[in-house]
Amino acid sequence: MSRPSPKEFIEAAVCHVIRMAGYLLPRSVLWLVLFPVAAIKALWELAYAMPTVRHFNRLPVSLRPSVGRGMWLWRLWSRRAQLNLTKLLYLWPDRLQKSRWQSLCRYDGIERFESIRAESRPVILAVLHFGPLTVLVHWLRACGVPAAALADKDLGGRSMYRRYVNRLSDRANGLAGVPLLIRTDQHRDAIQFLTDGRVLIVTMDGESRHRVKVREGDFSFDAAPGAFQLAEMSNAVVIPCLISAGPRFEFTIHFGRPIPPTDLVDRRSQHSACQQALRDLLPVIQDRPELCSYELLYRLYRRDPEAGSDSQEVRTIGSETAVEAVGEDQSSLHGSCNQFSQRVAAQGS
Repeated sequence: MSRPSPKEFIEAAVCHVIRMAGYLLPRSVLWLVLFPVAAIKALWELAYAMPTVRHFNRLPVSLRPSVGRGMWLWRLWSRRAQLNLTKLLYLWPDRLQKSRWQSLCRYDGIERFESIRAESRPVILAVLHFGPLTVLVHWLRACGVPAAALADKDLGGRSMYRRYVNRLSDRANGLAGVPLLIRTDQHRDAIQFLTDGRVLIVTMDGESRHRVKVREGDFSFDAAPGAFQLAEMSNAVVIPCLISAGPRFEFTIHFGRPIPPTDLVDRRSQHSACQQALRDLLPVIQDRPELCSYELLYRLYRRDPEAGSDSQEVRTIGSETAVEAVGEDQSSLHGSCNQFSQRVAAQGS
């Protein structure tokens, strides 16, 4: 094991101080202490990091609220600050099962999720880079759900302190031995993980060599069908899902309608699956577009809905244009979800 760097020691010290504050301070006082930091970070992100105010201003009209510029900037800043605060919940994954933290969560459509799990079926949550996504897997595990997330980053590259906190969480939640993250190139592990009652979180806007173009009103979305391909291979049920941040560490988990098994069979039917998932999640995005992450904005194209399928489409982030047909597979610079499915198919042949 490599020696921790000075940066890791500093990060661990800061995170440990915040963790101790979470143990000792009432939640309202903790919010007062941490909100200035979250607010300053939100200002910096909107000015220099991605996505910036300029990127949000390029959202399609249907995804932007009908408010003046001043109110729009206020909403961007305040909701990005709320998002930064809620993201900090990953520092207490071993405490989230306590009543003090359980009251933070609201559910929308959870009966759909629970009815599938009551049948002991494996579930794939098809998500977007929206809201405090990293909190979702920790919250499910704190509720006793054996959940993991499909990730395309080096698991060994996670910070020393985060690995330490995750070990505490596994012991507290009784999920020691159940992986928290599975790499996209660990295809056999992902399929073997999807046994009775387990939940795997897969993004629909991640990197992929082949994509499905879904048009909706004045915008289109480049969807990665990896979640649906994986479900077809593992006999899992796909449920669209989003997590949105609210004030004072609060958040809501939204569950859509399960995708019909007939829409998981081939590439053409998977276009219908992507379209249903997007339409189920669209009201949440329209209500809080400020919670979109860079990865989601990069997959959105503005378009003229009256110009038909041959209209020119412009990325929300970047200046690229594209003229594409509905349901046509798209190319991107990277490959993760689709590479995953290709490797599984190759191993099965």
